[in-house]
Amino acid sequence: MKKILFALLAFLVSVNSALADTYRPGAAPFKFDATPGALSKFVVPTKSSAHFELDPYADRFSGTVTHAIDVRKATRQIRLHSADLDITKAMWGDTALTVAIDKDAQMITLTAPREISVGTHRIDIAFSGKITANGYGLYFARYKDASGADKRMLATQMEPIGAREMLPNFDEPAFRTVWDIAITTDEKYTALSNMPVAKTNVANGKRRTDFVSTPSMASYLLAIAVGEFEKTTDRFEDIELNIYTVATKHKNVVYAMDATKKVLAYFKDYFGSSYPLPKLDQIAVPGKRGAMENWGLITYSEDGLIVDPATASYTQRFWSFNVIAHEIAHQWFGNLVTMAWWDGLWLNESFAEWMAHKATAALNPDWNLTSKKAEAKARAMDADALSSASAIERTVTRDQNSSELFDSLTYQKGHAVLAMIERYAGESEWRDGLRDYMKKHSYSNATSADLWSSITGRTKASGRDVRAFANRWTQQPGFPLLDARVTCRAGKQELILQQSRFVLRAGYVPQLTWNLALLVSQPLAKDAAAQTVFVSLQPKVLPAGKCGEPVLVDVGGEGYYRVHYDAAMMKSLVANAASLSAADRLRLLSDSWALSEAGLARPQQTFAMIQALSADDAPDLWAEAINVYARLATLLKNGDAHSALRAHARRTLNLKFATLGWDSKPNENDTTKALRGDLIAALGRFGDAAVIAQSRSAFASIERGDSNYDGNVRTGALRALGANASVADIDRMAAMLANPQHVALQWPLMEAIASAASPVAATHALRLSLSDAIPRSIAQRMVGRVARNSGHDKLAAQFTNENLEQLFNRNSNYGRRYIIAAPLEQSRDLSLAKQIKALAEKHLDADARVETLRNVASVERNAWAYDAIRKNLAFLTR
Repeated sequence: MKKILFALLAFLVSVNSALADTYRPGAAPFKFDATPGALSKFVVPTKSSAHFELDPYADRFSGTVTHAIDVRKATRQIRLHSADLDITKAMWGDTALTVAIDKDAQMITLTAPREISVGTHRIDIAFSGKITANGYGLYFARYKDASGADKRMLATQMEPIGAREMLPNFDEPAFRTVWDIAITTDEKYTALSNMPVAKTNVANGKRRTDFVSTPSMASYLLAIAVGEFEKTTDRFEDIELNIYTVATKHKNVVYAMDATKKVLAYFKDYFGSSYPLPKLDQIAVPGKRGAMENWGLITYSEDGLIVDPATASYTQRFWSFNVIAHEIAHQWFGNLVTMAWWDGLWLNESFAEWMAHKATAALNPDWNLTSKKAEAKARAMDADALSSASAIERTVTRDQNSSELFDSLTYQKGHAVLAMIERYAGESEWRDGLRDYMKKHSYSNATSADLWSSITGRTKASGRDVRAFANRWTQQPGFPLLDARVTCRAGKQELILQQSRFVLRAGYVPQLTWNLALLVSQPLAKDAAAQTVFVSLQPKVLPAGKCGEPVLVDVGGEGYYRVHYDAAMMKSLVANAASLSAADRLRLLSDSWALSEAGLARPQQTFAMIQALSADDAPDLWAEAINVYARLATLLKNGDAHSALRAHARRTLNLKFATLGWDSKPNENDTTKALRGDLIAALGRFGDAAVIAQSRSAFASIERGDSNYDGNVRTGALRALGANASVADIDRMAAMLANPQHVALQWPLMEAIASAASPVAATHALRLSLSDAIPRSIAQRMVGRVARNSGHDKLAAQFTNENLEQLFNRNSNYGRRYIIAAPLEQSRDLSLAKQIKALAEKHLDADARVETLRNVASVERNAWAYDAIRKNLAFLTR
């Protein structure tokens, strides 16, 4: 009977896989005419010259653009993108064009009175538009100068489809063109764009700045900044390097400049080609979150570039270095070679994320990034284990839906999968294939098929079909659960490996299989070297030493799958934990908890491993223990079990904290310092009175500016106080958020404010989402962070319902989908999910509800996990 069932399963998997392979984005090499999109392929821009009149303190801007176009088929109509712009004039040479606006499609149609013939033509358009504070398109950013005066600067965020909000253009990735940019503004301001300044002209208090022509590039890479900036300059070989900040903040960019030079050298060596532009500007934009890889003018949040190594936490230094590496990696992956259409976004983002971590690890050998990689992978798996999960490479029918792709699957899963593919292909073969890919497709577009063609050209000698191996990882959702069990005969052990799909949900989901290349070892064997084992649909059986000896699957813990050991294997591995690396023990702990949430293991197993930790164990293991406690607290929320968990966490975590204390020790490594901060935050959250009191004292010294604690302790103390904050505490933290002196603490302060357990304080925190007293990008995230950090999902939903119009007005149009979904962050309330879904159906178009549906699926997953765990928590009171 088992054989029949297995054969049926195999048949269903093969049928499902065949259907999944019917259409695959990126399956064919790049061809301009075959690329998806709304634009006609018969009208193609060759050069676009734009001039903007800009004032950071104005509500509107104006401009003109001249598009030199190649008409490949005679037509009377030209369609291009334009969103929320007023078109005041449109000309074809000396002939006026009529303008029809399609607001929903974000396009305009220019119609000529007679046919436009095949050949080269020129279209001139005059326009004006709004300048908002929403962080999208052309926007203004608020900040305060050293005297406390309110100031503004202008910046841009064009990806994915913001360029059409600044000028009418051909706003699709395949429509690369050369850009000539000119900006007129008051002469006291500095104007920046992608390329160096070509010339300037000053007249009547105004300065016009014309920039050198760009290389052929996609519109989403266009960038502008205008304001009163301070500049720090350096060079890398023949490349001019500039870091811009608003006034008084330039002193702490030395770390970022040093990182920039190191990263440029690393990528030049890795890619076998230099950074292709004559200058690289990087600018810290007040209130921005994240970064944007605009070619030649990268924009960052202030904490991405402004870092004081003497006081910054390990996490802050890692974030800065890694985000700089990520954005500079884009100068090759994304800018030099651009995805053909948004379904190939992973060719930009997954590669930049993977390359950034590779460079960060290589250039900071003293950093132990095991925990960072594990946490990033776990975030992706949380989303990928949902029944609603999407593939890394997924179909995009409308570019207005492309923002949905900027998620943990594209970034963190993509990074983990690329690391596996690199190991499968071979490190040197992989690198050489990427070099071939860059060389062949420079200043053009590419698809996944183009990438795999270049890689397989380098792996032919090994016989490894990288395309076949990779496609199942990039083009289907989810990830494997690898069942590992042993049998014993005549004193000899056999290991049996079999995969299925890991899903956190009851009911049917499509069963899929992946190509797995595993590292398997026997830690106690004389020859403990890991062997590579390939697993696909059929179970894999292999000898595994003597009966009872431990066998480890996925040595190093970097595979993107969960491993479910049978009871005998798990017992043996735990008993011989001393023979395993910290990375392997971390993998055991992480998988054990994930299996508990799936109902495949008891939580006692995970907590037995946590309680077996000694004070001498690696910080990575203690960091994962904190993660498990935090996750269980989120599921329990309140009640007797939650109180028991808090006490359990205090007892266990204090065993380690007692050996660390509040003050750094000589020669401590960064991961130990980071753990100290994490322990302070966790103990504060779980109600440790001594830690809360000391955190309150530490906060007062941070507020005064005379704290001697390192950045890790400062961040931990803020989180500890935040979880126990009063309304007055929230106000003090918000005041610090608005103070430029505390720019390095903006995001820790946001997380602290959003962590308030008190309903009164949490409601006060929610009101900050409507305030301009804190940076706009922080205000925009406050509702979701309160729901996630404090567990007050119902309060967040009520606040959103009551203030929806104001929240919409303070965000970009595409940001509205995140506003409605935000209250469901970390919720397990199925009735609340139903209410939020109804709200989305009322206020959002069908294709804008993806984020809400994802969060609804996450709520269902949390409810399922809670049911799987709640009946097995008696051990907390023992």
